[in-house]
Amino acid sequence: MKGVLTSLANPRVRRARGLQRARERSASGLVLAEGVKVVRELLDLPERVVEIFWAEQVTERPGGGSMLDRARAAGVPLVQVTDAVLERLADTRTPQGVVAVARLTPATLPEILARPGDVLVLAGVQDPGNMGTLIRSAEAAGAAGVVLGPGCADPAGGKAVRAAAGSVFRLPWAEWDGPIETLADYLKAESCVVCVAQVDGDISPREAARYARVAWILGAEGQGVPAELAAVADCAVRVPMAPPVDSLNVAIAGSLLLFSRGGAASGGG
Repeated sequence: MKGVLTSLANPRVRRARGLQRARERSASGLVLAEGVKVVRELLDLPERVVEIFWAEQVTERPGGGSMLDRARAAGVPLVQVTDAVLERLADTRTPQGVVAVARLTPATLPEILARPGDVLVLAGVQDPGNMGTLIRSAEAAGAAGVVLGPGCADPAGGKAVRAAAGSVFRLPWAEWDGPIETLADYLKAESCVVCVAQVDGDISPREAARYARVAWILGAEGQGVPAELAAVADCAVRVPMAPPVDSLNVAIAGSLLLFSRGGAASGGG
């Protein structure tokens, strides 16, 4: 197979496999993006794409061939590998035959607040699938960005990147390393109304529409918003549910809140 990389010892393959470790991702600012849909969206930002590893099987998937054509037209380096090598680059059980290496760096909180729209704050959301879904929903709802508090999943990990698809590369997200309650004070000072999501919240999402800009705060799966953060919030919002249901997955709850304000989330009327 002339021109096809067959060895895991190849330097390009070894560098890419290293990005499966959080330490390597953090040091390099690079991540792995896997799957036809994710890579197709990523190609809307060709300057972010370092290289694309692909196996012959991707040409048999819907959109796979056209994705490769777009990459060639954009001048993105394409590296053909065997199925065996591709499987070691991917972290899914049934990879789709394509893995991209892409640049992904966090924004700053001032950069997020300079944009219109609500802000989504995640206080300890630990499941990477929920993390990625919330980033995707935040972009779709017109949010300004996402702030990740301590204890959150890595948004650059494989599962989070797949769940967010291209959104993790387009929507700015920032990390907050200090106490989460001090973040609430910062957001208030920047004219955000801080609303925590709680089962027993005192207002509905629709009632929050009266605020010009909301910082929605979601807590960890199972534990909810930390008590010290709830104590300094401006309001607690509940998602109305028909009994006997009394809780929702954090990604679903967050998505409902983000979309509940309609045009307000994106600065519209």
